[in-house]
Amino acid sequence: MKAARWPALIVIISLLVAAFLFVDDHSATPKSLAPKVVVAGPTVAKADSMSSLWFCNGGTALDNGVADHQVVVVNTTAEVRSGTITVYASKPTTGARPEPVRKTWTLAPYARSDYRLATLIGQAAYASATVEVAGGGVLVEHRISGPLGVDRAPCSSSASGTWYVPIGTTNTGESPVARELLVFFNPFPGDSVVDVEFSTDTGFRGAPELFKGLVVPGGSVVGVDLAKAGVAVSAEIAAAVTARSGRVVVDRVQVYDDGQARRGIAVSSGLGAPAPAWVFAAGRVGNGRQERLVVYNPGNVRAEVDVEVRPQDTDSRAVEPFQLTVQPRQHTQLDLHTAPRLAALVAAGSEFALVVRSVDGSSIVAERQVLVTPGSPGPGVGVSTGTAVAATRLFADVADADQPSSALVLLNPNVETIARIKLTVIANGAVSSPAKYTSIELAPGARRSISLRELGQGTFTVIVDASSGVVAERELVGANDRSVAPAVPDSASLAPFVLGGLVALGS
Repeated sequence: MKAARWPALIVIISLLVAAFLFVDDHSATPKSLAPKVVVAGPTVAKADSMSSLWFCNGGTALDNGVADHQVVVVNTTAEVRSGTITVYASKPTTGARPEPVRKTWTLAPYARSDYRLATLIGQAAYASATVEVAGGGVLVEHRISGPLGVDRAPCSSSASGTWYVPIGTTNTGESPVARELLVFFNPFPGDSVVDVEFSTDTGFRGAPELFKGLVVPGGSVVGVDLAKAGVAVSAEIAAAVTARSGRVVVDRVQVYDDGQARRGIAVSSGLGAPAPAWVFAAGRVGNGRQERLVVYNPGNVRAEVDVEVRPQDTDSRAVEPFQLTVQPRQHTQLDLHTAPRLAALVAAGSEFALVVRSVDGSSIVAERQVLVTPGSPGPGVGVSTGTAVAATRLFADVADADQPSSALVLLNPNVETIARIKLTVIANGAVSSPAKYTSIELAPGARRSISLRELGQGTFTVIVDASSGVVAERELVGANDRSVAPAVPDSASLAPFVLGGLVALGS
């Protein structure tokens, strides 16, 4: 086969895989039946895959821009990997849309490479990229940076016809202190047409005119500043994207700049499917740290949801679950840092995991915001999507590892099985296993936080291998920014988890 055919082949294979992964029957599954795993977040293609494809969306390509976009490619295997990065830019106010720019790349075993999109495509209000890989075992993340800070998150490994973005905030003014940017990326030849519905703190808003049949042309990036477009102005905004035709990738960039209350930027992909249960490993409140959980119900009937707070200290007094009723196509926000029943955890600055699950069989979407106010240790804002599938192998790319608050948090969500875990570190083109972490044992339901500076310095990648399905989340703390994101599972290692009598099907 000619080399020029590889990108097309990769796209076709990836779309077929995506079509399979996003099938969800939304039905309750008896524990006796083999549960079906449905993946909504990114996965790393298994090492012996023929090819893999990543979509990196949600950034700018402007000098001194608010979210300068950079793509990070990591080879986690012992073999050479090669591929192509293709950069797409948004259409300028006047003139034609720039043609996509392609660049081939090769990575030695355990090597990494960074690509600033503005360097490749030139100046553009928004810029996105696809990363095509001949083979598997390659992790791709993206990083945004600007005057308000830095954030990083895994890129998407699938396009979808459905996306959910539970968390958002906007307001108006010449210098708005809160902005939400929704970015739509269509790298495929054909146009995609999408509808976007919104839920705010006043209830269901439906689809504004701008988002009724929004056309995302093939090979393009379309970004919308919600407040500037007059779409929505609210302290709480949840969005649901449905494609009438084609598939897209949707990311959100949240920008805060209101002095001593909130300052920072956060990027993350939407979630491609709902699930009955979601897990967040890295929870903590107190000492200036705020946490907000948003649960969105994409269904047509109300959802009854329990939110369980599981302290890391198993001797701590059990916390009564929060009971939420989420109306159809609306969201509910839970401010954990002000909840009276968590007062003891707030006072102690205790760590915990969150388990969010419907009690009536509904499929829901959950996302969490972490905010540390300026003047407190590690100020900044981060947004983390939940994890609804466990895995026996996960990848976490990390930075700011020398900061004492930067951590990798491991959680064994299974209440019936002990998980035995080994950590491997990829750094500077080499692989090593820290002696202290070659054999970690997590009891059923247990959680453990590991300081990243015990694993290395600067920037590196952690591989988590476990005897049974686990969940991991990394939190990176810089001088003036904060980033939270779940670890990315290996596509061949996905596993459902048992949350105290419930078999949670992955999402």
